[in-house]
Amino acid sequence: MSISNKAMCRNDLPADSFVFDRRRYENSWSKFTTWQSVTPPSRPSTMQLKICRQLLSEVDKTSPVAVLGSTLEYRDLLGEMGFIRVFVFEKNRDFYDYITPFAKSKLRETHVTGDWLNTFQEYRNYFSVVLSDLTSGNIPYDYRDLFYKNIAGAISSNGIFIDRILTKSISFLPLENLVEKYRHLEVNNRNVNSFNCEFLFCSELLNNKQHIVDTSSFYKKLRALDISHISEFAEACHEITPPECKWWYSMDWNIERQTYERYWKPKEIFDELDTSEYFNRAKLLISTKRQKTYD
Repeated sequence: MSISNKAMCRNDLPADSFVFDRRRYENSWSKFTTWQSVTPPSRPSTMQLKICRQLLSEVDKTSPVAVLGSTLEYRDLLGEMGFIRVFVFEKNRDFYDYITPFAKSKLRETHVTGDWLNTFQEYRNYFSVVLSDLTSGNIPYDYRDLFYKNIAGAISSNGIFIDRILTKSISFLPLENLVEKYRHLEVNNRNVNSFNCEFLFCSELLNNKQHIVDTSSFYKKLRALDISHISEFAEACHEITPPECKWWYSMDWNIERQTYERYWKPKEIFDELDTSEYFNRAKLLISTKRQKTYD
């Protein structure tokens, strides 16, 4: 489904009047009940959390911090480190309630329900840190500017934005090569997670005009290959990434970074480990906000 400017972006309205009909585009996370099957890089890695821990060790534990989405690794880390004013911005209450009992630390947090494009406007210059893991793909391209603007407006002048993002900076993986690789591999949890990352988020399937991940469409194309072992992988992959989901990934990073750097000044950039399926395809950006770009 293509996203037209007319349908998605109301530039004739002031920023605080934007209306995003997410009912047409949001992913149904209430369907997702197999979180324990998901492994990095679809979740934060040990290396990523080590970097976050080092950065957070320099932050006052009584200052307010925010987590975009229900990312439990971030929330556990904040709880373990003794942060007492943690705000979790998660629209889907069902998913928040499902995943929270898996926490290993004592969580001292406030659940903020609502759309990120609106809820952050209520917190001006408030957070010392905002943590995000692969969240930008939930936001259509026409709304990225407002998304980053609102987060920048919610961070204090010397606050930091810890944000892992998928960047389309190298070529898509050829389907032919991936098929040859996976048709000889066992269908187990480790390989299904790798299949999920490489086919759905790194392959030529993403080479479409809309620059989106459309899981229903992608699964249909994989079934159409009529290779039983690949179809078996794709079916098992539903446990990692459900059908009927869309993410806005795969636009060239040289284009996307223009919007990103309008509001953010990256101080450090970390690549994935070379053992990760997202090596050279995902970055962990540690940024401060550019002043006078968010008012």
